[in-house]
Amino acid sequence: GNAGNLSINTPTLLIAEGAVVSAGTLGRGNGGNLTINASESVQVKGTSPDDESPSRLSVRANISSTGNAGELRISTPRLLIAEGAQVDASTSGSGDGGNLTIEATELVEVRGTSVDRESRSFLIAQTQSKGKAGNLTITTSRLLITEGAVVSASTLGEGDGGNLTINTQELLLSDGAQVSARSEGTAPAGDITLNIGRLLSATDGEIITDAEQSAGGAIEIRAQNIRLFGDSDIKTNVSNGEENGGDINLTADSIIAFDDSDILAFAQDGKGGDITFNTPAFFGENYYPAPKGTNPVTLDGNNQVDINASGGIDGVITLPDVSFIQNSITDLPDELINPDSVIAGSCIIPTNEPQGSLYITGAGGLPTRPGDMAVAPYPTGIVKPIGNSGDSPSSVSRTNRRWQKGDPIIEPTGVYQLPNGRLVMGRECSR
Repeated sequence: GNAGNLSINTPTLLIAEGAVVSAGTLGRGNGGNLTINASESVQVKGTSPDDESPSRLSVRANISSTGNAGELRISTPRLLIAEGAQVDASTSGSGDGGNLTIEATELVEVRGTSVDRESRSFLIAQTQSKGKAGNLTITTSRLLITEGAVVSASTLGEGDGGNLTINTQELLLSDGAQVSARSEGTAPAGDITLNIGRLLSATDGEIITDAEQSAGGAIEIRAQNIRLFGDSDIKTNVSNGEENGGDINLTADSIIAFDDSDILAFAQDGKGGDITFNTPAFFGENYYPAPKGTNPVTLDGNNQVDINASGGIDGVITLPDVSFIQNSITDLPDELINPDSVIAGSCIIPTNEPQGSLYITGAGGLPTRPGDMAVAPYPTGIVKPIGNSGDSPSSVSRTNRRWQKGDPIIEPTGVYQLPNGRLVMGRECSR
């Protein structure tokens, strides 16, 4: 018969030092479901004292079973998987693996390896035999995968790999961490779908679907911003055979890749996957399109961003048109602003005080009084500025010429508006 279901309701669940919480099946019946409801946190940490067995939270269909594995569902604000521990839904028999569903309102963190570095921390849905792997779904505000940890849906046998779906506001990968969907057998790998509200940031991290001899899974990423640093890759790969590589679709407000980060869709003999950028802004440091037929192995470690879809038939790469940026830069004048037009050549004299005036009446008209003679026009000529009594002719003339190399530099102290409305930078004269 079928196994029963197991539910754990607790504020905090801690599984450590090789301890195991599991629901499984050994025979023809289906495995039971395992449900964890923790109001504060769930922590699965470390391995047994001899480092032989990882701490584990799982649902399994074992090797002699024909039934399907049950489902594992975890609901908590915070989930931590660390120091080589594992959370998994898997099958080793002919039955299908169960689905693994994580709902964490605040944080999911998968971190590190065991003390002897033999065991990575895993969050995984997998099959090792004829059965299909279950799907892995994670919904959380933040997902951190660091220090070599792995989040994966995979198949090691004849069964199809499961799909991996992540819904989060922020996904951070670093230090050799992986998000993967793999097939090491004859069945196709599953797909990866990432729905990210704000930021995907990877520093020496990897998002990959990989198939040894079958069709590669696709990668679909939707995020506000995508940032790749160090040796970070987004990659679909088919190592052998004539199956096609998986497609890569990236949708974001901006995609920026630095260092040796690569985006690759490779198939050995089949068609390489298509790579599509749905973004108005893409920047790849030292990016240069690789020739068709390039072996992706040669693109790793070359200290530049590579985008390649090689295969027996190359895939199609669709990049945003950023030529307008390059054209705009080349068309810019060498001198965007003429500094002479905004910097006054002399000091600014305030004119708030009343100005003197000279009026000459009667010129060319009637006499001012009866009996007076008419006043003839009185030309004033040109009034020239007179220097101080101590100024020499050379110093007076020097005040009216443009600044030349060798003259002292007097920096402006403010911005002033001239009577015609123009703004100039200058300094106010001392009184």
